[in-house]
Amino acid sequence: MVAGVRTQYENIRAVPPPAGFAVDTVPITPYQEGGAIERLPLLRWTHKGTLRSAIGALPLLARSYDVMLTQVTLPLLPLLAACDAHLKRRPAIVYTIDTTPRLMDAVYDIYYGVPAAGARKRAIRDRLQRYVLDRCAAVAPWSTWAARSFHDDYGVPDERIHVIPPGVDLQEWTVPPHRLEGLPPSETGPFKLLFVGADYARKGGPLLLDTFRRHLTGRCELYLVTKEDLASEPGVHVYRGFGPNEPGLRELYARCDALVLPTRADCFSLASIEAMACGLPVISCPVGGIPEIVRQGETGFLVPPDDGRALLEAIEALVANRPLALEMGLAGRQIVEERFDGATNADALFGLFRRLAPARRR
Repeated sequence: MVAGVRTQYENIRAVPPPAGFAVDTVPITPYQEGGAIERLPLLRWTHKGTLRSAIGALPLLARSYDVMLTQVTLPLLPLLAACDAHLKRRPAIVYTIDTTPRLMDAVYDIYYGVPAAGARKRAIRDRLQRYVLDRCAAVAPWSTWAARSFHDDYGVPDERIHVIPPGVDLQEWTVPPHRLEGLPPSETGPFKLLFVGADYARKGGPLLLDTFRRHLTGRCELYLVTKEDLASEPGVHVYRGFGPNEPGLRELYARCDALVLPTRADCFSLASIEAMACGLPVISCPVGGIPEIVRQGETGFLVPPDDGRALLEAIEALVANRPLALEMGLAGRQIVEERFDGATNADALFGLFRRLAPARRR
C-alpha cells in the first residue's frame, strides 16, 4: 500500500467484480509510525519493511482462497512454506507489479539514496524471489519492460506472463469541456505546468523548478504536487496531502496545460496516465515503462534525465504552440481509452482469475 501500487489497488477495488466472485482484501503496509519493528536497532530499513509486510500477510494463513492477486512476494514466504508442507491448499497466485528487484538494482541509489546490496545478498534475494515466482500461477507485470526481466532474469515462462497495465476510471478522469471545444484553459495567460510526484528529487522536481526560475518565470506558472516541504513563491504553487483519485487533484489536471515529470528513475507513471486521461500532453523521460505510455512527438515529449536544456526545449515547444499542446493532449486521451481503461484492465485480471480458478470452483 505505497505510491502507485496503492493507487492500482484502489482502482481495481473500485471496479465491481463480475458475478461469481467473492472478493476479500488484505492490505499490507511496510511501515507503521512508531512501531516496535521500526524501532529495532541494527536492522536495515528495507529489512524492517519486509518484516512488517510479512506480519501483515500472516492473516492469509488463516484464510482460504481459490485465487490470490498479490503485489508482494517475499512476505508470502510463510504462506508458501505452509503450502509446500501440505498444511494448506495453495491458491492460484497472480503477481502484479511494475518492476523486478533486478531492474531496481540499477536505480537503487536514486530511489533510496544508498547503494544496492552486495552480490551475495542479491543472490539470496533472487533465490527467494524465484522460489515465490515458481509458485505463481501467473505474473501480470504492468509493462513489457518489466515482463522481459521476469523472463530473462527470473526464468518465468512466457505462457505465465500476462502484461496488464494499471488503468484509471474514465468516468472520473475526464477531458474538461474547454479542451473538447479546442480551447486551452490558458489561451492567452501564463502556460500552466503541473508536476505530480511525492518523491520530489527522484521525479526531477529540483531540475524543473530550477528551469522554471531561470527561464520561464512570467510566461508560465508551476503547480507542484509533492510531499516535499517547499514554499510557494511567485508563479509557483505547492500542494501537499493529495491521495489517489482525489477531486482536488483532478481539478489541477483540468486547470493546467501540461504535465511535466522529468523523472530520473521510474518503473511506470500513473501520473502520466491520469494526465493523458484529462487531455494533457506529457513531458517525461524514457525510463522504465514510461515509453509504453508517452509516445514521443504524439502525446508529448521524452527527454533525457537530468538534461535541463532538453527539458526547456520541450516545454518551450508547447508554450510556443498551444494548439499542438491541445492536439497532443487529445491524442493521449485516445490512447488511455484504448490501453489504460481501469474497468477494461480490471476485467482482464478477473478473466485471468477465472481461467486459473480450480475447476470445481468455476
